[in-house]
Amino acid sequence: MTSTVARRYARALVDVALEERRADQILEELQAVRRLLAEFPDLYETLTNPALPFARKRNILEVVAPRIPVSQTTRNFLLVLLKAARLGQLDHVLEAYQLALDETRGVVRGMVTSARPLDQLTRARLESTLADRTGKMVRLSYMEDRSLLGGVKVQLGSTIFDGSIRAQLQQMKEQLKAE
Repeated sequence: MTSTVARRYARALVDVALEERRADQILEELQAVRRLLAEFPDLYETLTNPALPFARKRNILEVVAPRIPVSQTTRNFLLVLLKAARLGQLDHVLEAYQLALDETRGVVRGMVTSARPLDQLTRARLESTLADRTGKMVRLSYMEDRSLLGGVKVQLGSTIFDGSIRAQLQQMKEQLKAE
């Protein structure tokens, strides 16, 4: 879950990135920075160390950034995070950036859970049906849950469509009790 602060930083960056028409490039650059910081924990610890002055952190970033490489916009954004001591929240900012970018593009992301892997035709039909229902482009991730008897569960944002056999059986049970 992203924090309000992370969403504010991300929203500001999305606005700049869209204006420059480089939103996807900046997304890739931020992902590269995240991978680099994960690969080199000492670098991450140094850049997030509150005892180290900003000027030293900026010098380190100025040496590292061209090697990634990142654009001036991404470099400036990282400097803003460093100065505000928010680089430790890069994962949350990146998540918020992706969500804000999707929102501006009319994309909704969701998770589909099924007992077995779904074939490509079923996936395409499901995405098409959900796109028709939401009026947005739908990007789904897929997960298997062997505890399901059958059917699928779909979560789009905070909305859950439970088409699992267990849910259908529970619904029938409730209907029988009511009659």
